[in-house]
Amino acid sequence: MRTTKWLGVALISASGITAAACGGELETNGSGGGGGGEGGSTTTTTTTSTTTTTTSSGGGQGGEGGAQQIVTATEDCPGGLGTLSQGESLTVEGTTTGAEDDHDEFCADDGTDGSSAPDVVVQLDLEEACTLTLALDDVGSFDGALSIRDENTCAMRQGGAFACIDQAANGELYLAHFDAGTYHVVIDGESATSGDFSLEVTCAAPFCGDGVVNPGEQCDAGGAVPNDGCGDPTEDNACQLEAQEAGEACGDATAVEIALNEAICMPSEGGPYTNASADNDYLGSCVDSDGGPDNVFAVTPAVSGILQVTVGRDCEGDLECVGGDTGNCWVHAVHVREATCTDADAEVMCAYWGETADVLSEGTVAVTGGTTYYVIVDSDYYDSTDDTTFGTYHLNLELTPNN
Repeated sequence: MRTTKWLGVALISASGITAAACGGELETNGSGGGGGGEGGSTTTTTTTSTTTTTTSSGGGQGGEGGAQQIVTATEDCPGGLGTLSQGESLTVEGTTTGAEDDHDEFCADDGTDGSSAPDVVVQLDLEEACTLTLALDDVGSFDGALSIRDENTCAMRQGGAFACIDQAANGELYLAHFDAGTYHVVIDGESATSGDFSLEVTCAAPFCGDGVVNPGEQCDAGGAVPNDGCGDPTEDNACQLEAQEAGEACGDATAVEIALNEAICMPSEGGPYTNASADNDYLGSCVDSDGGPDNVFAVTPAVSGILQVTVGRDCEGDLECVGGDTGNCWVHAVHVREATCTDADAEVMCAYWGETADVLSEGTVAVTGGTTYYVIVDSDYYDSTDDTTFGTYHLNLELTPNN
């Protein structure tokens, strides 16, 4: 199963860049060019397990030649220092073949038997806030993964990462807002694989509509999307939640009646639900930590049968989290209690979004007609500064015969 996890808000910035496997010494050869004209610069970095070569070219008219930086690198942190500003990008091309396995990643090479893979590290010095895009292209049988770590935790394993990205076998794509600072990107392997890769890193000025929740925004769908619960970029409430509130606790649970062979999607009109302002009242058995903000639905089936509960699809049946991007990709869970809402021992079902490849919290439970079941949409954990710990959603219910 592939997973993408976020442990906190990733905040970064950007300006020209040199990247290296961690721990390199920096040498600069060649003479600098004259004054440049308008335009950004592009930096191309070639990385092997031992060396990194970086060539930078400025935008617009310039003097003769640009400075060529050659970094003699090791696999140990910290790496050779480079910078990246808004409007600039770089390419890191290299291989993990022949490198040592220095780092564990909780979404890929986690240190368990058979998972170990060699890794290399790129150090980024970002000078201003930006929307950062990391696009990893791995070659052949190499199944790459990315781990992003801050200045003080480059060598730290497991929880010392902002994010761990392992979504697909043929590359990875990650977008997030980052504040100014020094960060490290570990290129690792899934299933003990290694090989060549190309990593494109782009720093863009944050704006409403870039698909990333930046400071001051509550949501960002990446453009104008009707009835998605997020204010469109051109509106007065641009990138602010328009989502609906569901019952926040047992005493004000949203009541739902469902008949046999009926499928219900809630809410059916307007924006989706959100748990952004809800309290953390209840905890399901499949939730890993102390839980987060939750909403409660009191569901009463007309007859006995099998109730399917799904969080993670909209009313058109489409996945609400696609490609691991932020927005509707938050760490939700859903648990169900029979007859009583406040007693955790009455739980009859609990499902967590990481348990399916489609990023769904989905499960079934045998229900008795006329009995009320409390469906609780929860968050795995909560950080008020991390939009992946709360979000918008639809609740899908279907009652089928108990054969």
